[in-house]
Amino acid sequence: MTAKASAPIDADRIAEAVTAAHAKHQKNRRGKNVGYIPALAEVDPQLFGVCVVTVDGQTFSVGDARCCRFKAISPDRGGQLPEARYLG
Repeated sequence: MTAKASAPIDADRIAEAVTAAHAKHQKNRRGKNVGYIPALAEVDPQLFGVCVVTVDGQTFSVGDARCCRFKAISPDRGGQLPEARYLG
C-alpha cells in the first residue's frame, strides 16, 4: 500500500467556505452558553464567529472569532490530546 499525497490547501476555497458558514448561521440564536465552564458562561451570547485552522497552521476567521482554542488528536503522539493553544 502506498501513501497518498495530501492535496494542497486552497486558501481561497477555505475562506469562502468559512464566510458562507458564518453568513448562513449568524442569525441562529437557539443555543445558549454552557454554565459548567465559567469562562464560557460569561461570554456575551450575542457574539458569533467561525474559525478554521488548517493542519499547516493557517487560520481563517469571520465575525467575532478573534482567537481559536482547539484540541486535536495527533496520530504521531499516539492519539493523545496536546494542550489547547491560543492562535490569535
